[in-house]
Amino acid sequence: MGRAKGLDRLAARREGLRVMEVTGIGQRAGQLIKQLSKGYRQRVGLAQALLGDPPVLILDEPTIGLDPGQIVEIRSLIKGMAGQKTVVFSSHILSEVAAVCQRVVIIAQGRLVAQGPPSLLSPEAQASGLRLVAQAAPERLAQVLAKVPGVRALEPLAPAQGQEGCAAVRLTVAGGPEVAAAAARAVVEAGLDLVELTPLSLSLEEVFMQLTRGEAGPATPTQAEAQAS
Repeated sequence: MGRAKGLDRLAARREGLRVMEVTGIGQRAGQLIKQLSKGYRQRVGLAQALLGDPPVLILDEPTIGLDPGQIVEIRSLIKGMAGQKTVVFSSHILSEVAAVCQRVVIIAQGRLVAQGPPSLLSPEAQASGLRLVAQAAPERLAQVLAKVPGVRALEPLAPAQGQEGCAAVRLTVAGGPEVAAAAARAVVEAGLDLVELTPLSLSLEEVFMQLTRGEAGPATPTQAEAQAS
């Protein structure tokens, strides 16, 4: 691979030793690639990409097939390249994107739907959620909450054990504690008994779905592409 990249024999051997050490495959140097596990084959591919120290590195799902320890090592390797080269990689593992990248680009159905820093994937950057339970008819509770500023959407939920006879909803809200306070106040002022008001944390997958809502059809996979430079 070094010769294919234009390196002379000596430089190719030197680079081969360097990238094998960097990717942790030196102890497997005498084996055929077909004899290696999927994780090690993934490392070999990364080592080949690093030959010649290219200024731009494009990686597609670089940690697929690796065990947790190897994933941490590869992530550390990629992050260590920041400031030295531009690394572009595509991944469906959103936690990996958030942990490694300095810039995130999200594509759905071939269309750019969002781009920005990793905080783009932070639940705090998106509309947050509340679980609200009150002793009321579901229709009456929805009517009261729909008038609260900052409430974007209401989703009926099943009451928990011990909350029989109550109405439970999930509120998608835009704002902080002031929206939760306003929702609680509206319920009480309407003469309803507030039973529960609990913040709900969004998962990375839920944040992703919020960002791509209306873009991704059921038959077409979505993908997050990330860049660390």
